[in-house]
Amino acid sequence: MIIPLKKNKTDTYNKQTNKMILQLEPLFTIDELSNQIGINKYTLYKKIRENKFPKGVKINGRRKWKIEEIENYYKELGIQVEIK
Repeated sequence: MIIPLKKNKTDTYNKQTNKMILQLEPLFTIDELSNQIGINKYTLYKKIRENKFPKGVKINGRRKWKIEEIENYYKELGIQVEIK
């Protein structure tokens, strides 16, 4: 699932169609995130409850994470990760 980001410098305005063009960012589910970083989803939920991991956003009752949010979290811990 992808959602539009807030307006930023990379968003552009198409004068011919009179519409804003938004940059989109993919979101990961708990299962996708678990597979990407190699941590069990139940461990991730435990860390979220303990405020030791980003909470992500809830969309239609399901929690999703931005790749940038996870990469920034690990960067603050001094760990370099690349999520694809």
